[in-house]
Amino acid sequence: RLSRRPSPFTLLDVFRQHARNRPGHPLLLFQERVYTFQEMEKLSNRAAWALLERLELSGGRTVAVFLPNQPAYVWSWLALAKLGCPM
Repeated sequence: RLSRRPSPFTLLDVFRQHARNRPGHPLLLFQERVYTFQEMEKLSNRAAWALLERLELSGGRTVAVFLPNQPAYVWSWLALAKLGCPM
């Protein structure tokens, strides 16, 4: 049964907590390449800055993203979540 109360934590909150507490732990394995929480944090921060600077994205703007099934999708989602832009 699903709770009707909204969770006080978002997926981004959980990711950030793990990135702080377990930076070297694996988060994602893709084609024999392991991405750690720390790497994904850095990649998503870099992507967030690029989206903010180049596209001037701000919180509340909805963004469509067309990417194949690859790690860039994950850090793009995290970057947009950090900017407050639903995907």
